[in-house]
Amino acid sequence: LRNENKGASAPHYHQLERTNQMGNYKTPTNNLEAFTLALRLAVEAPNDDLSSKATAMAHSLAMLLTADQVNGVKAMLEAEAA
Repeated sequence: LRNENKGASAPHYHQLERTNQMGNYKTPTNNLEAFTLALRLAVEAPNDDLSSKATAMAHSLAMLLTADQVNGVKAMLEAEAA
């Protein structure tokens, strides 16, 4: 994973905010929070199409984070699911 975004377009927080109306989630204020929310929405989405869209957002956001940040969020969400 890259630490910086070279020419790629990051998802806009308003896209996540609109999606997050499905649940009781706080609107993300940074890339790490947006990545966490996108992963949560990918898992909790009511259908495959919405899950795929959230997964694509999470993938784009992961490009803006360090590998440690990405792995930390994944570990946290896996622990919550256990």
